Amino acid sequence: MHATRQRQDVSGNVVAVVDARGNLAERREADMLGRTLRVVSADAGESLALVDVVGAPVVSVDAQGRVFTWRFDALRRPIEDWVHEGGRGVLLGKRVYGDGTNDAAHGEGGAPAGGRHRGRLLRVYDGAGETRFESYDMDGNATATTRRLVDLPRWLAEHDERPRVDWSMIAGCERVAEIDDVLASVGVLEDGAWATSAEHDALGRATLVHPPLGGSQRRHYTDDGLLERIERDERLTGGELATVYQVDAFDHLGRPLVVQHGGAATTRLTYDAQTERLVSCSSVAANGMPLQGLSYMHDALGNIVRIADASRPAVYAGNAKHAAVNDYRYDALYRLVEATGREHIGQIDGKTPRASAPVVAAEPNDAGALRQYVQRYRYDAAGNLLRLEHAAGTGSYTRVYAYGDRGNRLRATGRHEAELFERYRHDAGGHMLAMPHVDDLRWNEVGELDRVRIGTMTAYFQYAGGVRVRKYVLEGGSVVEDRRVVDGVEVFIKGKRGAYGAVQVTERTETEVFGDAGLRIDRKTKRDGVACDVVHWRYALHDHLGSVAVEVERTGKVISREEYHPWGTTAVRAVTSELGVSPRRHRYLARERDDETGLALHGARYYAPWLGRWTAADPIGLAGGFNRYAYCRGSPVTFSDVDGHAERLATDGAYIPYATSQGASDLVVEDEHVRGSSKADRFLAGGFTDILAVEGADPVEAFERSRQEHAARSRCREGPRVPRGEQGATPGSGSLGRHGRDRSGRRVGGSGARPAISRGPCKTPRARGRKGGTRRSGGSEWFCVSRGAQ
Repeated sequence: MHATRQRQDVSGNVVAVVDARGNLAERREADMLGRTLRVVSADAGESLALVDVVGAPVVSVDAQGRVFTWRFDALRRPIEDWVHEGGRGVLLGKRVYGDGTNDAAHGEGGAPAGGRHRGRLLRVYDGAGETRFESYDMDGNATATTRRLVDLPRWLAEHDERPRVDWSMIAGCERVAEIDDVLASVGVLEDGAWATSAEHDALGRATLVHPPLGGSQRRHYTDDGLLERIERDERLTGGELATVYQVDAFDHLGRPLVVQHGGAATTRLTYDAQTERLVSCSSVAANGMPLQGLSYMHDALGNIVRIADASRPAVYAGNAKHAAVNDYRYDALYRLVEATGREHIGQIDGKTPRASAPVVAAEPNDAGALRQYVQRYRYDAAGNLLRLEHAAGTGSYTRVYAYGDRGNRLRATGRHEAELFERYRHDAGGHMLAMPHVDDLRWNEVGELDRVRIGTMTAYFQYAGGVRVRKYVLEGGSVVEDRRVVDGVEVFIKGKRGAYGAVQVTERTETEVFGDAGLRIDRKTKRDGVACDVVHWRYALHDHLGSVAVEVERTGKVISREEYHPWGTTAVRAVTSELGVSPRRHRYLARERDDETGLALHGARYYAPWLGRWTAADPIGLAGGFNRYAYCRGSPVTFSDVDGHAERLATDGAYIPYATSQGASDLVVEDEHVRGSSKADRFLAGGFTDILAVEGADPVEAFERSRQEHAARSRCREGPRVPRGEQGATPGSGSLGRHGRDRSGRRVGGSGARPAISRGPCKTPRARGRKGGTRRSGGSEWFCVSRGAQ
């Protein structure tokens, strides 16, 4: 039995949270309006925040003692973001609006004539450079933008190798002509620019896009607002459009059932009619060759217990049969405790941070080098991994974890408790500073990893709006790798530094990324220092988690295959050598994994798959769970976390809305009208609350209740829904925002209070208003005992 306790004051504000280990996970202080002022976290340190009468931030202090302030204009729009440390101020970002002071050289506010800039952004300066909004349509959608990146090599040389840009040189400047003169004099920005233009329909969805690399892509939608087809010109430079992605059928929830990946492959998905759970996912190449044949089995609570791939034949090696079948077993709290499957003998990814080189073969499967494995896991009361046992013959190993006494920060790992030689360090804010294979990890003022150093290799990172825009790697001071990502376009340059700092380019690849279609179009313009023009269309076929399982070219020929261990390390990986393409970097959950560190970028945080945990505390606080380092609360096969904030149910692709499923030892609040101004404050109000999980509930009764409740929810579904693939869409990409809200912030997509998606099927709106009682949830019985006023 595990219990997580929280204490509220007389107004219902949460003032303390004690986790299942008995540690004080968080302590809070609020003002008279219930807004959180001070938070002391065992994982993320102490932070302070003050807001004005309208709720806008005024000043905040993080765990490192840095002071953040904001400047607003007369209309209370943010114009400058500052951070102060050691008596020095750094301008992190600046915004210029189109209705500022008159500039005779450029028009009103420096805005181009006819651009509809009044009341809208004109320029933005962030951690990666400058963005110019050249024009808007009548609905306020940006129709033309230009991005200029920072001259990073020059900036690093002049600013002590700190990739984070300080815009103090343009502080207080209001006219764009003045800003341009200052920036030109200091040479902060590169000369080249990335231009993007787009057309939108009446609902604000992009219908025609001209990306920075040239050419055009067109998007088509159904009458229900679902993305139906994407077209792109053949040679990326204009001309006739060809269909690169098309959905032939949707189900009643708006999920694709039949997907055409250009002319490369066709994917069919099947869902159970009663539970809505994914049953199968099959893909067939254009020539009829099976590429995927995934089938899924679930327990009564929806946990995946078996995955089998019928498209892959069984392999006989080492006097054993190795079928493409994975089995999973869970404890009473639905945490994964055992997994079985097959792996490649020569690939030891999982034991060490760095993956071994992929197997290069004419056929993407080495039949004589497979073996079976069994992984077992143990957790503490707070959900931290305590022990990982990997049994695979001569490839067996064990990893033991040790944590801090007062929190969930990882302190050391090793083969057993007496040999915890692999040490880890964190800063005051809970960011990992050192790992056994990494000499130095440095984080910027807003908690983003901006520099990594391993021996003679140093990697620098730049971000814009929380999205990584640039990765710049120096190896031994001479080899340079520069990767830039802007507006769905990626440019990779590799070269060597000359005697005078100039870079001699030996390789250049331009890539256009279609996230909805799983398509990457690589265009190599230089190889081994020689100019060329080679284009590869690479379609990714995903499993239920969104991980890339198979990659094919336009003809359906297999480029690569990959199978994963439960926590995201590679079990089997094969890449063909016939096409001359580079191995894919976006793999587990289709997230980019850095070869230098082995870390995977999941939006707001970096994930260490061989450790099965995050490298930094969750920036949204306890809204993502009481353990701010745990990945998917111990259930990485059934749930996934692609943005570093909160997990989602992987088998239906729907994000958990408004409240989070906390696991069997955590609290779930489904009503959005709960006291508090943030996700972290949405708890039951009043008195002292215990949340307990006890074994012994009847799973048959839970399954039957789950079926009845699902049928009731299906009958009350009405209105538009957010389609899969457009969750969290950027402004202007659709009429609906993330989590099923329209632009005014009103909830849509159902009548009445729609229950949140959760692990247990019995968390209904009817049950949440009870002052005391029980809720049965399969293998566990929930007790929510409240004392005091509610």
